[in-house]
Amino acid sequence: MASRKRVFRAVFPPPSQASIPTPSSTPQLGSAAFAGSSFSLPDVNPTQDVATERIRWERSWHSATVFLSLPHVPIPVANILRNRASSLSGDWIKAYTPEVSLSVFYLVSDQSEGHRLRRNRKEDDLLEWYAQEVGRHYTRFHLPLLLKILGKEELAEKLPELVQVLEVLRAVYFAQLQRHVVRHMEERQVYELTKFEERYDAMIAESLSRTSFASRLRTFLRLRSQVVLKLPSVDSIDKDAMEDTAEANWTKARRETHGLMSSINDVGLGGAQAQRIVAEVMSEMLTAYINATYAGQWVSPSTVPDELNNWVENNFARFAVEVLACLGSKGKSTSIDRSVQVSAADLESWKQRAICDLGALRTKELFEIVVDWDNGSRGAIEDLKQYTTTTAARSHLTNSFSNVLSQRLLQPGASTTEILQVYICIIRAFAVLDPKGVLLDRLARPIRRYLRDRDDTAKIIVGGLLADETDDPGNTDALIELAAELNKASNIASGDDDDGEMDWDDMNWVPDPVDAGP
Repeated sequence: MASRKRVFRAVFPPPSQASIPTPSSTPQLGSAAFAGSSFSLPDVNPTQDVATERIRWERSWHSATVFLSLPHVPIPVANILRNRASSLSGDWIKAYTPEVSLSVFYLVSDQSEGHRLRRNRKEDDLLEWYAQEVGRHYTRFHLPLLLKILGKEELAEKLPELVQVLEVLRAVYFAQLQRHVVRHMEERQVYELTKFEERYDAMIAESLSRTSFASRLRTFLRLRSQVVLKLPSVDSIDKDAMEDTAEANWTKARRETHGLMSSINDVGLGGAQAQRIVAEVMSEMLTAYINATYAGQWVSPSTVPDELNNWVENNFARFAVEVLACLGSKGKSTSIDRSVQVSAADLESWKQRAICDLGALRTKELFEIVVDWDNGSRGAIEDLKQYTTTTAARSHLTNSFSNVLSQRLLQPGASTTEILQVYICIIRAFAVLDPKGVLLDRLARPIRRYLRDRDDTAKIIVGGLLADETDDPGNTDALIELAAELNKASNIASGDDDDGEMDWDDMNWVPDPVDAGP
């Protein structure tokens, strides 16, 4: 029995020996009886201190969240646009009392004990709570309105209305945060505000990423860029009236583009999607300008490359940099009259791109250029020489032209005389384009292979070699061009010595290109 009592006392000590903690709600008491005594009770009770601090935190949290909470109604965007100052007061811009100031300070300041104790706890982060509050309010009340605006018929003209709504929302959502919360964060002000802005911008961009916003922005940029870059119109319009209003339209379109792109950037839509759209539209405008301006312009000597480089430097590059600057200058008004600095690397890159687009145009026109060689299309070949400076460009040219020849020339419906006449024009044109004959060698092989399979090829060639240039000028079956070329070659050969083709005295000699065959 005694042993059982000892075991019981070991587990459950008698009341005189047990330590009974003070309840957390009991206030801390002090006594003057121990003043000055060598023995004194501790000044701080840890349990009471934690409870007191927790009560203060919860009261501060309640006061701050009530102050920052958004009403469960939509923001009166129309009223704010009419009278911004008065419409933002009341429920949207609340009175900032000393109690709220102390509460916010205790929650976010580095000097606050409460913030130091909960520095890394996401559930006690006031900015995290406010970001979720903004997200809930935006998704419930204003995202449907924005989707309704984007669902209207007018594609480009509704963008300013959409941007105005987003500007009002941003002003309301950021007002209390910027005025009263961030200022208590001392050295973390810029970092915390930037982080909140990035999260807000990502929310806006993501909510509109699967809508028609991208197509509307692309349409708006196309329409304004056509005016600013002075693209030739494909519509039938009064040219005199266009010239009278060209300068006014140019200034207006440029101002509208800068204003909208700056606003889009400020409301959080100037991210990767907008930048990609700008790049795509500018690329389209460059190609459209080249096709509309220089298609069929084959006069020799060609001034097209110089004119194109001048347009890129003074018009295209400047406008592209201005638009991209609007997407990179958040919170700053972009002046359309400022001096835009275009880097030499960017300018050179755009010039190369323009020459590539010109080369693509001339490659598409190459069959007509070759067929029309006798009527003066040498200038187009001079343009192609600016393009065929790389192995990839030369390969693209020969592959594309070979496909065109297979579709339009090497067909049963074409007579052997016509094929040989075009072949002669190809030789003349490519002798100018590539004097080394590498490109001509690639193109000639399929033509020769096709001609060998025709029964009348040898007959027509021999007839052309034996023909007289002055005989039968109206005979289309006679290959007079062969006789002319044969006589021309004979005259040249008679005046040369045996070493003429070795080019011993040619100071402009260059080796064969790297893609030349053995």
